[in-house]
Amino acid sequence: MGRRDIDLDMVGNSTIVDELKGRLFSRLFIRLKGKLLGRKVFVTDAGFLGVGVSYLNVGDFIVLPFGASGLVVLRPASDTSS
Repeated sequence: MGRRDIDLDMVGNSTIVDELKGRLFSRLFIRLKGKLLGRKVFVTDAGFLGVGVSYLNVGDFIVLPFGASGLVVLRPASDTSS
């Protein structure tokens, strides 16, 4: 089957739109699957989407220290003094 773009005439036909969306998601998933193994997808407080290491947690800071060649994950220390 050839390429089918979504145009305004198709919006009323939800079956065609759903079919095209399903195929698009399927192709995207297949292409990204190998690249995302062992990684986490995250959204920053500013709304940016990223892919990081599997051990990322909510509240971690992702920084690029001056002079570094890659990003660093910083995690606040837990309070174990009590």
